[in-house]
Amino acid sequence: MFDTLESNLAAKGKVNFDAPTGTGLNEKACFNFLARSWLSTNPAATELGDEAPSRIIPWFSFTVASIAPVGLPCFIEDPLFLTIRLPPCFVKRDYQELYNFFYTNGGGILDEGEKMGIKRDEVCHNLLFFVCFNSFTAMKAHFPNIIKWISRLNLKIQKQLIDEIRSAVKSSEGKVTMKAIEEMPLVKSVIYEVLRLDPAAPYQYAKAKTDLVIESHESTFEVKQGEMLFGYQPIVTKDPKVFERAEEFVADRFVGVEGEKLLKYVVWSNGPETEDPTADDKQCAGKNLVVLFSTFKAFGGGVIYPVVFLLDSNSFPILFDVTKVEKKDLFTGTYMPSTKITGGYRVLSYIYPSEPNHSKLKQLFLSLIHSRSEFIIPEFRRSFGELFDTLESNLAAKGKVNFDAPTGTGLNEEACFNFLARSCLSTNPDDTKLGDEAPSRIIPWFLFTIALISLISLPCFIEDPILHTFRLPSCLLKRGYQKIYNFFYTNAVEFSIKVRRWLIDEIKSAVKSDEGKVTMKAIQEMPLVNSVIYKVL
Repeated sequence: MFDTLESNLAAKGKVNFDAPTGTGLNEKACFNFLARSWLSTNPAATELGDEAPSRIIPWFSFTVASIAPVGLPCFIEDPLFLTIRLPPCFVKRDYQELYNFFYTNGGGILDEGEKMGIKRDEVCHNLLFFVCFNSFTAMKAHFPNIIKWISRLNLKIQKQLIDEIRSAVKSSEGKVTMKAIEEMPLVKSVIYEVLRLDPAAPYQYAKAKTDLVIESHESTFEVKQGEMLFGYQPIVTKDPKVFERAEEFVADRFVGVEGEKLLKYVVWSNGPETEDPTADDKQCAGKNLVVLFSTFKAFGGGVIYPVVFLLDSNSFPILFDVTKVEKKDLFTGTYMPSTKITGGYRVLSYIYPSEPNHSKLKQLFLSLIHSRSEFIIPEFRRSFGELFDTLESNLAAKGKVNFDAPTGTGLNEEACFNFLARSCLSTNPDDTKLGDEAPSRIIPWFLFTIALISLISLPCFIEDPILHTFRLPSCLLKRGYQKIYNFFYTNAVEFSIKVRRWLIDEIKSAVKSDEGKVTMKAIQEMPLVNSVIYKVL
């Protein structure tokens, strides 16, 4: 990478180092390193070539689109990225090329996974996610941070880094070995300092499994079972009671015996730097690998609970202890609403993975998405095409348009629900009793659900006792919810009838095309039938 960088600079005076499309030198070097080290495969010698980063970036961007603002005006960004899940067909080809690469070249790892009782394709998908989502994207973001901070160091420290690297490599017969890296305490300290100031995952949520006693620097406080714990890592890793000059980049902060004692407060990996990840915790499996490659790159439910904010380095580690905290009945930090309105059931987002119904419900919805995948794009175009047609006609006629309304009566809300109903249920809401009322029924229910964590900017002495003290009574919106429930109950049943009809039509068509006989060729022309059989098996 550095050879190419220098030659490009010499020839053109500029270089494409880090590109949002995945075509930069940094992205290529990151993936080459991961593929060669994990799979013993040079991507350039395969069909994938140097295209992996440009395949990973779109897939990754689609995956995190709903939580990653792109900086567009909210009236554009909200309906396009934050309202509905982006159709996976846009990145299916990219993902399939990556999958083929890992399936072809991951033989040893896939074999090991099968020996453990995991299906080969499941191992492959997880391997792809581990390398591309967890490792590649972290490396892509982390390396520029290293360069940023090192470039800001004064010349004296930069010279000390160079001298330390040269001395360590020279003592290892001119080779960069693990022994040489262990002899670079200043380099490693710089890497730890980068990780301290720029942690990859700033937010941490968890729930107390039992009653706990947590100690901060100044006091001890009790946390009751079920209370929410929230940690904001950038504050914790800049704790002035632990780190002197906490806001500054101190290159030699972790050098020496006293410096190494501070490593337990570096928690970027979802755990202390002094501990290694195990199969029973949530610490980053590649923690030590990140430090290693960074060193190389440096030189080459019915109860209302309070939220306990953990904002110092002494209390923060409780979030990593899976024996004491859990994430049951939580969804992106939001409490589960009352089940009185959902028939006494906890919906999928709030069910813990170890509970029996989790896998059943998730499989149900995965099957739904899978069976409807071919309808998503046409219905998306239809629903939002209608939106823009209406928008333009209203603008032409009135000079204004109700695009996004807090009451759910805007064009955007109507298009979103129409798309979801048509693509998932093959039902046009306008042809049912519900009509175009769904958004105006959903919005009040949604607001009641998140009222406990929402601010509407009333004076706090009014807002707190009304909205933030107790869960709002579900009876106030029961009628609206019942209308939505009736719509889904009626049309989900009709959808199952439609699926049976599709199965019958597919079988008839395949058999007819093969002279009325049930042959292997005919069976291969029944993708929906085969999909149902695979799901049953």
